[in-house]
Order: sequence, then structure tokens, then C-alpha cells
Amino acid sequence: MAIKIPWKAVYLAIAASVYLRPQYTILDSPTATFVVLSLAVTSCRIIYALFLYPRFLTPIKHIPTPPTWSWLTGNTTSYLIETPFEDLIEWAHKVPNNGLIRYYIVGNLERVMLTSPKALSELLVTKVYEFPKPQMVRQSLARVTGKHGVLLVEGDEHKKQRKNLMPAFSYRHIKNLYPTFWSKSIEMVKLIEKDLRNRADTEDNVVRVSEWASRATLDIIGVAGMNHDFDSLHDSNSELTKHYRRLLAEPSLAMRIIFVIGILVANLGVVQRLPLRRNREIRESSLYIRDVARQMIREKEAKLKNQVSASAATDIVSVALESGAFTEEELPSSDAPPRGDPRPPSPHLARAP
Repeated sequence: MAIKIPWKAVYLAIAASVYLRPQYTILDSPTATFVVLSLAVTSCRIIYALFLYPRFLTPIKHIPTPPTWSWLTGNTTSYLIETPFEDLIEWAHKVPNNGLIRYYIVGNLERVMLTSPKALSELLVTKVYEFPKPQMVRQSLARVTGKHGVLLVEGDEHKKQRKNLMPAFSYRHIKNLYPTFWSKSIEMVKLIEKDLRNRADTEDNVVRVSEWASRATLDIIGVAGMNHDFDSLHDSNSELTKHYRRLLAEPSLAMRIIFVIGILVANLGVVQRLPLRRNREIRESSLYIRDVARQMIREKEAKLKNQVSASAATDIVSVALESGAFTEEELPSSDAPPRGDPRPPSPHLARAP
């Protein structure tokens, strides 16, 4: 079993000791004493993360791992947090395993790769509730999607939300949405062709597919999820499109370096609270997208209140409302925080596709 050290409690214990036992301070300075002891603890924390845990204390030491290993970059050569896709393919063929391979990335962050259909089946289907999402994944997604939605909740709460959403994701209903998916995909291809034809340089034939795909995805989310066309394929500078693009933008190199350092000496929550431009952009864009989603859900509820039939509607929110699984209060707040928590709900219903 892994030895988990409560680092926050250690730092609090240092602060309490300095305050309650000032006679033992260094140079008669409580501040200097706290700083020195905190630096010592942080050094121990880094040694624990980089060397002791991956080599001796991990509870999954029995899972095979690639032979090459570095105390700083793990089994990779990158100094940034990223998935080593090419290495994963090589390890899957060369490292003897029974469906699992343990590997480490920068900072010796531990990862497990599944290499067999049986392992994937257990993780995603038969034993899905035995494998909760890692804390870092939950923290990373929570400020974008909200932490109380179907995407991140676990156990009984996830079962409840999933059951309530099932009518909106039945085979018959998803099949009715196929024309939406196809029409937006065809529209995207035609616009890409038009963009290529209109370029001044005929040799310039490079297409940023990710940019076009993101805009098409946003339109599909709007039409399939809420029966509203954001038209981002034609208008790439709309307010919603700009916030969506900013939310999904690749962080700068400086931010990625800060992220690695923050994970080593603190935790992801501390990094996310730093007064950095990237954090501010994610916070602002998330709030804007949530506001749009909530407003559209309220409009759907208002139509039902006024007895405007949505029986012909095929969007996911309308079907979820008509199913009766969500009441007037439950649908917009199905991802709401507990009472007293001022944070807004996440728009997971609106983003379901």
C-alpha cells in the first residue's frame, strides 16, 4: 500500500510549532524559522516524488516498466507534461506485459498504459466504478466542466446522473441526430475547399484541421444539444467562438514549465490559483460558456412552462426535459455545487455531444 504523506498537515505543523514554541526559532525569527523548515520539507517532498516513490514506495511496483529511467524525466526524454505516444507504441511491443505497463513522465508522475482489450474492457465497462479518475485529471477538468457533473462525479452519484440522461442518449435519439453530424461535417469540408480556392498563394495548401474541427464541433454541440446553431463555421470571430477557442488553446511554454514546477513543489490547485494570464483566460471563458448554456436551458424550460410542445425537437436538452427525469429546478442545477457554494454549475448537458 502506498505511503501518502499529508504535506499540507506538515506545513501547518511547522507554522504551529513556530508560533507555539518561539524559544526554539532560528536567529530569534519565527519567519526565518518557518522559511528554513518549509524549504527543508519541500526538498524532502521533491526527493520523495522524484526518487523514493517511483523506485521503492509505489503500490504497483509489480507492473512491468520500461528499462530506461531518469530521476527527472522518468521513462521519457521530455521536460514537459505530455503523452509520449511514439514511446508507448514501442513499449507495447517490446516490454513484456500482461495487459499493463507502468511508466513515468517528467517529475516521475506515474502512469499506467493498457495494452490488451481485456484490460480496456475492465477499465471502461465491467469495473468502471473501481477506477476513479485521478485527482490531477479531476482538477484539470473541474474548472472547465464543473466538478459536480456526470463527467467527473463517481459512484452512486454518477449512476444517478447517467440514468437520468439515458433517454437523451438512447440509440433511437442519437440516430435522429446523424443528419446533424453529417450536414455540419459536409459544410466544414465545403468551407475548407472554399478557403483553399480563395488563397492568394496557390502553393499555400496547408489546412489547420484542428481549427476547423473545433468550430464544427461547437456548431454540432449547439444544434444537437440545444437546437441552436452557433454558426461558428461561418463566423470565427463570434464571442462564443473566441471563448471556446481560448479555452482549448495550447498553453504557452512558460505556463507548461510553471505547471511542472508547481506539481513538484505544491499541487495543481496552487498552480491554478496563481495570478497568471492563462488561469484568468480559462476562468473567464468557462464562466461565459456556462452562462450561455444556462440561458439556453432556461429558454427550453420556459417553453415547456408555457406548454409549447417540444415533441418534434431532437436536441438533447429538450429530450431530457421531456423524459421527466429532470424537474424545472433539477435540470439547470444538475451540476450545481452544494448549498452555500457560490460557484456556478457546469454546462455538461449542453456540451454532451
